[in-house]
Amino acid sequence: MLPSYAECPRCAEREGRAAAPPPVQPAPPQQPVYAAPPQQPVYAAPPPQPVYAAPPQQPVYAPPQAPPPAPPPTPLMDAPSTWAPPPQAYPPPPQPGQQDVYYIGNNNKKRMPPWLGAVLAIAVLGGGLFALYKYVGSRNGTDTPASAKLETPGEQAIAGHPYQKHLELAALRLIESDKKVSLRFSVVNHSAADLAGVGLRVTLTTTAAAPGDAPLSVFDAKVGDVGAYGVKDMEVPIKTAKRVYELPDWQFLKAGFEITAPK
Repeated sequence: MLPSYAECPRCAEREGRAAAPPPVQPAPPQQPVYAAPPQQPVYAAPPPQPVYAAPPQQPVYAPPQAPPPAPPPTPLMDAPSTWAPPPQAYPPPPQPGQQDVYYIGNNNKKRMPPWLGAVLAIAVLGGGLFALYKYVGSRNGTDTPASAKLETPGEQAIAGHPYQKHLELAALRLIESDKKVSLRFSVVNHSAADLAGVGLRVTLTTTAAAPGDAPLSVFDAKVGDVGAYGVKDMEVPIKTAKRVYELPDWQFLKAGFEITAPK
């Protein structure tokens, strides 16, 4: 019989003998259990100690000090004098054959020659006489004004007329009809008396016109009678080189006038 048959449990039953108990397996060795290391005790920080402020120091008062004694006065005569007159520059003596040079004080500047002073005086005097001639000529009417260059009215204005301060031209309007320009305006009488036979020479300009600019138009207007505190509307054709759309608006128009009638 082979040895393997003796170890087979079936073979033992067949042979009528008890089977041997199975071998007991040894228990595996247990792993060692390590205990956790003991924790270190945690010590709490001590509470902060209170900080006590130092008591305020008492002010120390120093006794007032006496001012230092003043030095004794020193006589002015004993002090050394440091002032010295400034040096003066004198012109060198003229050399023989050299033109004389004139000086003023200590400044090395040449004087104006007499002939040059005479020329300047004559020029200033001539300029003053020319300006006086132009002024007197303009006052006497020798110069032609800008209004006369544009148009010469038929009547002559009367200077210093008593009606001048009582009349006013207002409500200026420019109107074009059949390619002709007309001016509508109102003559206002601010006096308590009736004004009869009023004639005006009107100069139409703009509010932005300079004193030397030519006016837009100059014309005569026969106003006639204007009652006390009355207003009379007028429409007069004017001559101008511009069309009505080229002329300024009514708010930029300005009309000056001189009284030609009654004389």
